[in-house]
Amino acid sequence: MALVNEGAIVVAPFSTQCVAQGIGPCNLNSVELDSESMQVIEFDSSMNIPQLVPVLTGGRDAQQITELFNGVAARDRSFEEDYQADLEISPQSEDEANASAKEVVTESVTSLDLGAKAADQAPYETGFTPIDQAIPSELRDRQLVWGRFARGKGNLERLTLPLSEASEGRQVTVGGNFEYFLFRPEAGEAQVDGGLGQIGFSLTSAQAYFKAEESITPVAVSGGDLRINFNTNAFRTSLDLYHMQLGEANFSASGRLYPGGYFHSRDGESRMVGAVSLDGTESGYFFDFYNWDGLLQGITLWDAN
Repeated sequence: MALVNEGAIVVAPFSTQCVAQGIGPCNLNSVELDSESMQVIEFDSSMNIPQLVPVLTGGRDAQQITELFNGVAARDRSFEEDYQADLEISPQSEDEANASAKEVVTESVTSLDLGAKAADQAPYETGFTPIDQAIPSELRDRQLVWGRFARGKGNLERLTLPLSEASEGRQVTVGGNFEYFLFRPEAGEAQVDGGLGQIGFSLTSAQAYFKAEESITPVAVSGGDLRINFNTNAFRTSLDLYHMQLGEANFSASGRLYPGGYFHSRDGESRMVGAVSLDGTESGYFFDFYNWDGLLQGITLWDAN
């Protein structure tokens, strides 16, 4: 997804007429966007061509949308700088940080054993993803709320609200692929409460997808574990996932907790970005990684044990 502040861009999918080694914009299936348009370009592997989406959604004005995108983009750049700085940390120091996070004692949550019977069950009956779209009022009752830009994944959405609803009384924390944004209540400077110590989180709900070429299919999240050590500012997490045709997969990440309650990790072809509520009772993160010759991505919500 792209928003243009100055100038113009052209987006087109790769094809035999549009290769990465080419020079200049492609003409086939291309879409142009300039800074004068109240739109953004949306494109992913589930689409044949890019599409223009109105930036004025749910009553939010253009300035608010621009600030939202710019704020998350700036935080992403900060995360990238942090990542490069972390590469310079000695292996011993990094191991010590990970060991500190392991000290948290919590029960790893698994909804059920995904054995032979899983083939006979619908994807939404094998894990923490609701069978139907969650009731909006129940989503709003939580501190952390996922907002989606435009229509998201359409009828596959389960845990998200339109940006205009998710942002009511909340501020944006992090964004996933500029498609999902995690909001939380904030009053003044974003600062996590002191004295939280070490907390284990239980997975409350999740939604995940597998994207390959032009197809997108749901993935069951069958279990998960998240541990945050607020004393050492370190975290570790893992997710168990299951695709009805492709089998099991596992996602895991570890890293640092940053001021304001943000955490992120990038390792090879996987990444995640998340935040905790300022009182440390809730958490949520976006993740994606390459598996089964495609991209597996999703969002999660957690409650402190």
